Amino acid sequence: EELGAEIAVGGEFCTVNYEYEDVFVKITVFLADVVAGKIQLLEHSDGRWVTAQQAEELPFCPADKEILKRIKRFVH
Repeated sequence: EELGAEIAVGGEFCTVNYEYEDVFVKITVFLADVVAGKIQLLEHSDGRWVTAQQAEELPFCPADKEILKRIKRFVH
């Protein structure tokens, strides 16, 4: 809904539990395919496709960096 495209959700890719100083987060990431429509930035100001290597240079939160490590292992 936030990107204006229809997706088909596949299996679970990973779950990351991360404790920040003031909050605990649990993030579950699923595999998905775009099946209809075109991705649009309806609620976001920036979006782009990047490689796992390029993602390492972007400013992500610590919990997200753990997900990126797992993606990098998955694609190699």
